[in-house]
Amino acid sequence: MNIDVTFDVILVKESVLDKSKPVYICGPMRGRFLHNFPNFFRVANKLREQGYVVYNPAEADMADCFCPTYPDVETEENNARLRDIIKRDVELVSKSGTIIVLPGWSTSDGSLIEIQAAQDIGIKIVYCKSRVDTYADGCYNVLCVGEGKWGDEGD
Repeated sequence: MNIDVTFDVILVKESVLDKSKPVYICGPMRGRFLHNFPNFFRVANKLREQGYVVYNPAEADMADCFCPTYPDVETEENNARLRDIIKRDVELVSKSGTIIVLPGWSTSDGSLIEIQAAQDIGIKIVYCKSRVDTYADGCYNVLCVGEGKWGDEGD
């Protein structure tokens, strides 16, 4: 499955999540279409509909005036900004009870840092799996929260 897929359906295995603590969404951004913001927002909205408190780094980026249409360009200024973003995101991970890891994480430096931080401080990590479901009215890209495992990109 293409990493730049936009998910049509989000399924959440609620038994793997805890509503008493915030959930952090972890996944690839740089090098992805619109920095993968559409999927971050879809997952955040679905979780909020189900009563979860969500830390969405795409929302934090937008609040910091980062536009997902900006190109990924290596400059000293962009690298400094990226360090600040990573510090902010690791702080959000530390305040979470669970991080949800989107497909494509294994090729994302930021995701690997967030996962390592979660492991180091004992935060629960829940991996997602993607699939394509076919119905009478067409095919849908589905993200299954809590159905994946370490090393399972689901791509």
